[in-house]
Amino acid sequence: DTPTTEIYTLSLHDSLPISLELKELGIAIPDCIRYQPASYRDMRELLAILTIGSRDVFLDFGCGMGRVVCLAATHPFHSVPGLELSPMLCSIARQNVERIRSRLRCRDIRIVNSHAVDYDIPAETSIFFLFNPFAGAILTRVLENIARSLQEAPRKIVLLFYGTVSTE
Repeated sequence: DTPTTEIYTLSLHDSLPISLELKELGIAIPDCIRYQPASYRDMRELLAILTIGSRDVFLDFGCGMGRVVCLAATHPFHSVPGLELSPMLCSIARQNVERIRSRLRCRDIRIVNSHAVDYDIPAETSIFFLFNPFAGAILTRVLENIARSLQEAPRKIVLLFYGTVSTE
């Protein structure tokens, strides 16, 4: 049985006009893209089409203030880690998770302050979510890390990329 990868794309049809330039967060790294939250409606639609098992791990690259982490954790995932470069956004994400923890089905929720290229992807990660967090060399290295993780621990994964793809 050969592991498979599913790739879903979702159009941006009601994203909020809220965004922060990374320099406002003290981040000056090429290929990192400004903070902008994913739309509640789009995320609910996306999560509704996934087949989620109790062993699935949903990893959010660039989790910002934790909106997607919180929405994913309303489903029966084994765990939902969110990865964020900005310490300030990590702090807000942790507060947001704690604010609604009693309403979440998933109990193992972690907000990790780390650069995406340095993050050691757990072998059990089955769903990868990227809401346009970075491009170029960073995106390439993250995708290589995902591929390496898949080679080391063959499994079915779902890669969810939400946003725009630059040809640069």
